[in-house]
Amino acid sequence: MDATIQKVPVSLAQELIKIIRLVALAGKSAFTTYIFEPLTKNGWRPIHTNQNSKKMIERTSSESRDPAYFHTIAPKCKRIVLIAMGETLSALGDACIFFLEMMQIHTKISASPESIEFVKILEPGLRHYQTSLSQKNEVKFKEALHNALSQSPKTALEPIKLDLYKQKVKLDSQIQMLYNNLLIASRYNNIPKARKLLANYIISFIDDESYARDDVNRLIDALNKRSEGFEQELKNAIAIELYYRISKAIVAGDLSAAIHAIRKYAYIFEGNPQTKYYYEIDRLERILYPMISEKKLWDSLKK
Repeated sequence: MDATIQKVPVSLAQELIKIIRLVALAGKSAFTTYIFEPLTKNGWRPIHTNQNSKKMIERTSSESRDPAYFHTIAPKCKRIVLIAMGETLSALGDACIFFLEMMQIHTKISASPESIEFVKILEPGLRHYQTSLSQKNEVKFKEALHNALSQSPKTALEPIKLDLYKQKVKLDSQIQMLYNNLLIASRYNNIPKARKLLANYIISFIDDESYARDDVNRLIDALNKRSEGFEQELKNAIAIELYYRISKAIVAGDLSAAIHAIRKYAYIFEGNPQTKYYYEIDRLERILYPMISEKKLWDSLKK
């Protein structure tokens, strides 16, 4: 993060949330090293009080819906983090994620001294962890892919089929529900929620026949006019989410989910090197596609 930064960018807050979740998957030692210790070393000391961080999160979340409280949110979030530090690592993780989520609501929160200080403390270590994890995941992905294609090449890349009637009806219902929620968020000008719902909708259904492409494009145009830069932040949100899904899947040993997310990324962004995480995912594709060619499985991949 630039030392002269005036506010925490939305995409940076989103990225740090995802990295914190990946650190949490690694266990207590990693979480202590990359979250708890950097905070304490920079003067953020645990507060032991009768107040409960979870209840404070609920109350602050409610207050964040009222613009009159925007100037109070960041100081309260800092206090929540300090209280959580005196509770459990799980509570601390929830508090950190909540603080970063609040930064995405309004400039008054993301530009606060507390927000900028918080991100400056955590980002360097989290970036280091992300780079290290990316390198480890490349090795792990290559090994898992080699084993899967060697043992069962014909079924390793088979897509999940939704050709049964009940499954199709359920999928259509999910699409409609998500899209309706998206329209509601747009109508009430809830930009953060609209961006999150739209990213989820695009990732989930862009390659489905029920995907409302024209409606989505019109909605993006409308939201871009209301909030300058919305479209770019949406692209960032999609890339961040897919990179997180890929990383999480590789860590969990779920090769199918990792490949599915890699293919989604390639389908949505069409090899644009300006896209966030392009080079990290490109390296995984360079592992995946030669093996597919070697096993002559392109037909399976195109299904």
